Amino acid sequence: MIIPHIKIYQQRTAKTTRGRKDLPFHSYVLSVIKNTTKAERMACAIVGLLVLGCIGLIVYFTVFFNTYEDVADDPADWNITRQQWYAQHFETTTISESFRPVRLVIIGHSVSAECFTFIVCAAELRSLQGWFISYHGWDIP
Repeated sequence: MIIPHIKIYQQRTAKTTRGRKDLPFHSYVLSVIKNTTKAERMACAIVGLLVLGCIGLIVYFTVFFNTYEDVADDPADWNITRQQWYAQHFETTTISESFRPVRLVIIGHSVSAECFTFIVCAAELRSLQGWFISYHGWDIP
């Protein structure tokens, strides 16, 4: 009974004068492959190919599709006057001429539909101004 055990030990390791020496990596891998079934080898091969395919796709898309659209600068400053967005004329204002340009600006948050063009944004602003004048009696600054 001891003899088969010695044979297995001798197949997996090599004796030297210093003691036990493990098999080289390629010999170990080959022995593991020989001890597996064909189905296990096929499953490992498929999983390995899938992993390599995913890595290849990640590298491909990060290298070749890593471009950004050229974003153009704004064509002008966003200093849009009341005349440009056709604001309603409102007589009673609390801002005197001594405060021009205004030193303090308070930004109020409001909700409106999205606008991507100047005409649509100006219409939204006129609608907001009309609501403030009608319901609150004061103009938006």
